[in-house]
Amino acid sequence: MKLLFENWRRYLIEQDDATAPAKLGARKGLKLVDPADIKTPVPTGSPSQASKKKEIPVVQLSGEVQTHNAEELFHYFKSRSKAAAVFREGWDNTFAYGSWHVEVRIRVKELINYMVANNPVFHNNKIVDYLGAGSFGFVVELDNDHALKIFVGSFDPVGVDFGDWIDKEAESDVARYKGSQEKAFAGSGQTGELMIYDQGRIKTPFEKDWHYAEMQQLRTLSSWLRYVHKIDEFDAAAVKEFNIKLDAEIDALKLYADEHSWSAARKKSAKRFARWSIPQARFMDSLRYLDKKYAKNLLDQLKEILKTKTLKDIRDIRAANIGVAQQDESLPIIFDY
Repeated sequence: MKLLFENWRRYLIEQDDATAPAKLGARKGLKLVDPADIKTPVPTGSPSQASKKKEIPVVQLSGEVQTHNAEELFHYFKSRSKAAAVFREGWDNTFAYGSWHVEVRIRVKELINYMVANNPVFHNNKIVDYLGAGSFGFVVELDNDHALKIFVGSFDPVGVDFGDWIDKEAESDVARYKGSQEKAFAGSGQTGELMIYDQGRIKTPFEKDWHYAEMQQLRTLSSWLRYVHKIDEFDAAAVKEFNIKLDAEIDALKLYADEHSWSAARKKSAKRFARWSIPQARFMDSLRYLDKKYAKNLLDQLKEILKTKTLKDIRDIRAANIGVAQQDESLPIIFDY
């Protein structure tokens, strides 16, 4: 547009001042307007307006580790759509443009630099790989073989019935990670419990803080079993179909573990109750994808959780949120629900 305006202005100057303007102006009283005077409207909610609302202080990164971590996080923002979505969720409602937008990239780089410079969690260990992401956070691998989860919210099962299933303060996840960390340092942690080495808040230049949890590195059950069952990771349809079937088996385990489901089935119909009253060994034999020993250990963990939780509370326990311990492939570790 700028090139067109410049060419048009040059064309006007080159015209005969005595003829061209007079002829054009004579038509229906039209008045010539210099294209340079035409102002391009700024859309409401554009990055330029958002930048005026919340300025990000300029910081100076200190040392190789900080510089490296800032570059890695910015790379994940540009190349990983789910990581970019987490940045949008943790920013504010004015951040409506995609990660491709030039001004958004500039501001996100400023935000990342600010967070890396002002939070010690990014000062000691280098980020070496991107491990995955969910709706409210993403996980990276550190050079000490730990996993670092960076998150901005969590799933709230209580609010689902009211149409508000997002816990923007991530209170449930923060409380769980804090409890696991305290158990680990007190030596009271149980087998199958996620090891949390550190957790806390990530300071941002906005009113909303983010959160982090440094934990043991796990393989997710979904990715591990896709490898075991030789599912082609590049075949999106095959991966989706396998994940659905695997989650269906985990849902069956949750129902089998829940005594309230048994009682409800008994009241509804004898036929439905018979489905869940079969012996455990026979139930395990009906599982197609889960390893029998792993499934038994997962069933025991679910029974323990359901002593204080309901099926609604644990609806987010699925293959993507369950890990496989590196030292024991039969040991499930539920790390997010």
